[in-house]
Amino acid sequence: MIHAAQSANPDWRPFSCEVTPDRDVVRVEPAGEIDMATAPKIEAVLAELRDSGFQQVVLDLKDVTFIDSSGMRAVVKALSEAGADGRTLTVLPGPPQVQRGFDVAGLAPLVFP
Repeated sequence: MIHAAQSANPDWRPFSCEVTPDRDVVRVEPAGEIDMATAPKIEAVLAELRDSGFQQVVLDLKDVTFIDSSGMRAVVKALSEAGADGRTLTVLPGPPQVQRGFDVAGLAPLVFP
């Protein structure tokens, strides 16, 4: 069975999220679309890492094919929480279509300083 988004977008792939600890830094690599259905999954992963005591997290958006406002909100919320707690969250840029969303929303300078 072909997912509706797959037929509309040949780059579509199901959402997944890899978490790779590397000593004191944890790398989070979501893939696919971050939207209202999957943004809570990113929030949950980042909250679990925070609660586990990780001080440095890298959120790598390179394999994200689409991000909507709920996904961008999740990223900004995570950045805000990390800063308030004295932790570091570094967000690595995604492909042009993902970056365009942050640019249009005026969030790029906040997310990618």
